[in-house]
Amino acid sequence: MTSWCLFEAIADGERDSLRAGACGASGCCFEDPPYPDMDSGLTSGPRNLTCYRIFNGAGYECSWLYEGPTTGVSHFLRCCFSPGHCCYFTVGSATTLQFSDQDGVPVLRTVTLWVESRVENRTEKSSKISQKLYSLVKYDPPLGDIKVSGAAGKLLMEWKTPTHQDGAEVQFRHRTSGSPWKLELMLILSEAKLAPATSPVSCVL
Repeated sequence: MTSWCLFEAIADGERDSLRAGACGASGCCFEDPPYPDMDSGLTSGPRNLTCYRIFNGAGYECSWLYEGPTTGVSHFLRCCFSPGHCCYFTVGSATTLQFSDQDGVPVLRTVTLWVESRVENRTEKSSKISQKLYSLVKYDPPLGDIKVSGAAGKLLMEWKTPTHQDGAEVQFRHRTSGSPWKLELMLILSEAKLAPATSPVSCVL
């Protein structure tokens, strides 16, 4: 009985360090984040989170944009896949994280992901996305130069479609002077699904 009580006393006194030890430098940590669960409500912070399987590579990647103070900022990628089953990655000041299917995040069923950024003793959160990670692939960028032109008040872009990218969804980041980057889907003008690698694909925004 004496030994049992001594064990309990040590466990209570060392709880925080034991939790820290359970969350190493790699893998998704299944503990509460090391900060209060609150949102500053500010319009700045992380945004445009995208997660996908890496094409021709091993693993997965999430990336996002961040608007706000960069000194001392720490980003945390949060993941939930059922009630009570959530984890997080500690990313630091980077806005890109790569991980594998061995890091605790299910890749064959729907998961909900978002980013929480801690800076100046406040938390800023991105919008949440829900998806099956294995089903979304980030392909290689277009080959060669991208031709940009304007017509009828619209921006036109043309490029050669790389091989093995049939049915790929095209996304485009843009901004005006003094404004943050925005992520948009492009309207494909030609038959992208059928276009061979040597055929141009035009998009309009």
